[in-house]
Amino acid sequence: MLRLFVTSNQISTVFCSTIAKNTHKQGDVDVLLIDNFIKKQSLVKLIYHSSAIHTWQHVLNLSTEIPDDFNLKPNLRKRILRRIKFLPVIETIYNFLLKIVVKKKNTKELEVIHQKINEVVGISPDTPVELFLLTQTSLNNFLTAYFNTAVVNYYEHGLVDYLYILEKNRVNNFYAVFGDSFQHFLRKKGAGVIFSIQTYFSREEGLKNFPAFKFEPDFLKKHAFNKLALILLDSSEIFSVQPRFWTDYLERCLQEIDKPADYLIIIKPHPNQSNEVLQLIKDYCKQKSKVLLIEDPSLISISVESMYISYMENINYVFSTYSAASFYLAKLFPEKRVFYFLYDFVGDYYRNGPRQYVVAYTELEPYMKNVFLTENCIFLN
Repeated sequence: MLRLFVTSNQISTVFCSTIAKNTHKQGDVDVLLIDNFIKKQSLVKLIYHSSAIHTWQHVLNLSTEIPDDFNLKPNLRKRILRRIKFLPVIETIYNFLLKIVVKKKNTKELEVIHQKINEVVGISPDTPVELFLLTQTSLNNFLTAYFNTAVVNYYEHGLVDYLYILEKNRVNNFYAVFGDSFQHFLRKKGAGVIFSIQTYFSREEGLKNFPAFKFEPDFLKKHAFNKLALILLDSSEIFSVQPRFWTDYLERCLQEIDKPADYLIIIKPHPNQSNEVLQLIKDYCKQKSKVLLIEDPSLISISVESMYISYMENINYVFSTYSAASFYLAKLFPEKRVFYFLYDFVGDYYRNGPRQYVVAYTELEPYMKNVFLTENCIFLN
């Protein structure tokens, strides 16, 4: 059996490599595909490093690598389109034109992708194939269309996957960290699900499979610490938030820390953070004592989970808006830590963002409280 796994970042590589290792049978040919999107060089290195969890027959990088200092802030055209494409009339025109553009683009790209895959492993439409996909990668259309009889599985690498998986009409298995509570939630809602939900990834696998991360020795000497608080910036930029959001968010997090002078407070940017936001936060940190922004591109790209397991004994606070990483950590490593979620706090800042993101933010609320919530999670207003 040819098994094709699509990955997009470090955490999805850890997840799919764990699935591949646990489900591999004799005779399976396992191929890891790095999805065809732009990726910073440090992120690609982390993907390769994390893929070592499993013995892959091939790892095929289909992404376009960009320098670590590349600014990922959306240009003006993209920001305008995000806001207007759902307006009446415009939505119909936009969707019509989008189909034409995507079809032309996909035709060219997919020819290249097909050739690259075929170079490492011979394929044809009748090759027995099992696919392991993410819910939102452009490779999905090509793989499911070309292998139209393949067994199609999905696995999560973020919270919105619990929404998007319900929109898929061709699913055999959905591998979910919160699989048990997800099934209970769907039964309670009376939702009919025709695919199998597989709960996977245990605490033991987390300790074993998240690549350990340590700060450089000179960093520790310069910033001596015993207690740590970790603040995650998350991907709030997609909501087109005003600049004041970032400092308001950080100030709200700091309010919850008891005796903050006893802590080194580390701010972890999102891998897709723009240079402008990084500079804003950097200026903010200059006005604070023992508040540090991570700036090294390789550390920005690393998964929060890898950072957390390396300093578990020192971290007493983890703050995020509604980061999947925080929910994963709260479930896998619940002892003595408190995970704070500012999901309710950010609502006023998010509500004027692009429609597709606001809808997902709103629809996730019942999942927050019924699927992902554990006893050591606290929601802040």
